[in-house]
Amino acid sequence: MIYIKRDGGGAVVAISKDPTPGFEASEEMPSSEVDEFLVTVAGSEFQASDLSFIRVLDDVIDLLISKNVILFTELPPVVQEKYTERATMRERRRDALNLLEDGDIL
Repeated sequence: MIYIKRDGGGAVVAISKDPTPGFEASEEMPSSEVDEFLVTVAGSEFQASDLSFIRVLDDVIDLLISKNVILFTELPPVVQEKYTERATMRERRRDALNLLEDGDIL
């Protein structure tokens, strides 16, 4: 048996294997609503992982190019474009965080 919690509109917002206040018992196998909820939860977990992994890929590409293992021009044109966009964004962010002028001394 599973226990389902719904929001005011009736959408599934939480699932429990234990009886919990605010949850309704469901003896049936998970419905399509529950399946959709589970996909959403799993999808958000992967999405968060993907976002942090993108930074890892940026760093790996930087390393491979700096070590001359690959040449930037060997990357497909679409990859070159996306990589350049991300590199530009990272550089702008790095510059925005520079709070000291070049001649400033701590």
